[in-house]
Parts: sequence; structure tokens; C-alpha cells
Amino acid sequence: MSFEYKELPFAAKSLEPFITEKTMIFHHDKHYKKYVSQLNELTENSTLADLPLQDVLMKSHNIDKAIFQNAAQAWNHEFYWQCLSPDKIKPSVEFLETIDDHFGSLQAFKKDFKRIYDQESIFKRQARRPTTAPGHSLMKTQPNSNKKTPRGPIPMVTGDSFQELILQAEGPVGVEFMSYGCEHCRVIEPILEEVAEILKNKEKIYRVNLIKDQDLAKRYGIQGTPTLTMFLNGQKVGQVEGPRPTASSVLEAVEQPFQAIP
Repeated sequence: MSFEYKELPFAAKSLEPFITEKTMIFHHDKHYKKYVSQLNELTENSTLADLPLQDVLMKSHNIDKAIFQNAAQAWNHEFYWQCLSPDKIKPSVEFLETIDDHFGSLQAFKKDFKRIYDQESIFKRQARRPTTAPGHSLMKTQPNSNKKTPRGPIPMVTGDSFQELILQAEGPVGVEFMSYGCEHCRVIEPILEEVAEILKNKEKIYRVNLIKDQDLAKRYGIQGTPTLTMFLNGQKVGQVEGPRPTASSVLEAVEQPFQAIP
């Protein structure tokens, strides 16, 4: 089995004047075709050749740089085509509800997207893609084919799931109370993801939207964001307010309360 070089789902010139025909042909017929071709050569007669493209990404990361790079770029291009359409399409109700939950409105989402995009120079544009997890859907900025360790977003917890996931959890749990308008929360997010990866076998990390779940914030005395709160056996055992600039400082803040318990 080989990886398929897929045709564009629309005519190359149909996105003009926003994206020219020449640009689309260049990306599809040159870049994308090269990545698919090289990936097929690299995986020929291997077990990876029979896997879905996304599985190849996960299995080749930190094992075979060449395979990972070509698989990632092939996936990026295919995802790119799927995000484009020559027709104006209304967002689905589910999508709009998710945008409202996390950004307040579609207009706020567009403003936030443009703000972050404008912060990057034309030579350092980064691919933007949505990442999803139960109760969590946000844009995340990742360079090129994401050469860093791939991590999933930290799951969001709501009032409905807090009892089961936090209070009834076996072992220690860390919860970040945050809000989407909080700049410190933006800064700490990748740091928390790194800490979650380090602690994945002994402690779970979740996030709570303070604005959406104000009752939870009030119950546990949360005054501002970001606030890291630690739970064990259904009880709050520690709390740290304010940003932490490094993964080591966050790790220390999260683990300290549990170390003090006999």
C-alpha cells in the first residue's frame, strides 16, 4: 500500500483573487506531490506503509526524522485543502457554539486570530490548525511540521464533569483555573502542556474556564487567573496564584502539596 497523492477538491483558480491559481498549483503540484512521493519511497516495504497518515506521524516522531517530516508536510497540505472552499459556507451551529464558549463570539475569534497573526513577521508565519479534545477546541500555533514533541491540549473540565474527573479521581489532580482573555494564561498554556507530559503517568492536569464556571471558582476561592489548584481524594490540598515562567517552577508548584501529605 502507498500513500495517495490526492487531487485538489476544487479548481486551482477558483480561490482567486484571494489565492492565485499559480500559488495553488505550486503548493499542490510541487510541494505536496514531493512530500507524498518521498514518503512512499521512505516507507516502502515497511509496516508504516499500511497505516493512516496520522498514525505514521505519531509512530515516526523522534524515531525517523525524514519519515516524520514528509508525513507531517503531506498531512499539512491535505488539511490545508480541506480548510478552503471557493463557496461561502456558513459555520455550523456546533462550531459557532464552540467559538462562543471559548472566545465570546465569532467576531472576537476573528479579532484574536488576526491579532496573533499580525504579531508574526512574513518570514516567520506559522501554520495554524484547530486541536480538539473532549470539551476543548482552540487554535494552536505550531511551526511548520511541528518538530517539537506532539502533545494534546490539556482537557477542559466543566461543572458537569468536575465531580467525576477531579473529585472522584484516583491519585493527585492539578487544575488550572483560566480565562481566554488572560494573557498570563496564554503564556502558561504551553508550559502546562509540558508539565502534563512529564506527569502523565502519576498525575492528571485539567483546565477550568473561570468565566464559564464561576460557581466552581467561587466554591474553591479562586480570585484570579491563572490559578493552579491541586486536589487529592476529593479535597483541595494546595493552590498557587499567578503565572509561573518555566516548566520547572510549575512542576514544583504542582507537586509540592502532594509531597507534604504523609
